[in-house]
Amino acid sequence: MHPRVLLLEFLRPRRPRFPRAFGAREAALQSVYGSVEWTLRHLRIVNELEGIRAAAGLERMEVLDFGGASAALAKMLEALGLGPRYRVFLVDTDREALAAAPRRPPVAAALALDPAGDLPFRDRSLDAVASSDVFEHIPREARPRWAGECRRVARLGQVHTMPCDGGAGRFGGAAADREFDAWHRERFGGSERYTAEHLGNGLPTEEEIRALFPGARVEGFGNTAVWQEAVRRQFGGGGPLARLLDGLWYLRRGRPRDGEPPFKNALVVEGRGA
Repeated sequence: MHPRVLLLEFLRPRRPRFPRAFGAREAALQSVYGSVEWTLRHLRIVNELEGIRAAAGLERMEVLDFGGASAALAKMLEALGLGPRYRVFLVDTDREALAAAPRRPPVAAALALDPAGDLPFRDRSLDAVASSDVFEHIPREARPRWAGECRRVARLGQVHTMPCDGGAGRFGGAAADREFDAWHRERFGGSERYTAEHLGNGLPTEEEIRALFPGARVEGFGNTAVWQEAVRRQFGGGGPLARLLDGLWYLRRGRPRDGEPPFKNALVVEGRGA
């Protein structure tokens, strides 16, 4: 068995308990599975999904991973020992990325989206919809339609994370993106692809999010200075050992400050649990 698979098996909780915070296990987990920033976002989504699932009394929950070509949510569920509790449906406009997506459980299906079409599901046919850093990649004029489509197919609720701006200074996502873009261009000679899309489309503001998801709970997370340090470490390179040191840095230096505004990201929970 591959050493990475063995390590993931060792780190996977035997009796998963939620909600859970980023701790020593997560610091080690992200060193082989993603990054500090990636893990923090997906851990928040999983915490909320577990709350929805438990409140509804579901043994297994069906979730739409909107814009989820990389199957990141499914990977996090599997890493946290929650795979048997979920069936995840991936939808994305990126057909090439979907073709490379894993088909093992908890992934149930991977479906390509027409940017001008609708979600290929009946009304309220899935228990929940989730996304991580997707809405900022959608042109602003198309966001209301996709938020409505997500609401249409979700029976119990939606959980999204997205970089955010506004909120009378509570969110500072746009300034953080501009600062990171300048650093990336100086370090690597060009813009990072996804940050460039953020800047081109404009980040959702808190006010816009509340209009897109009426009645939703909107929470800020990810202090912009801590986020800046985390992503620079992430893009600075290095193997699993360097990433483990990133996780330990976050536990000691980043986590104590991460709950302070201005925030880079918003957690959006609509429906049950909002």
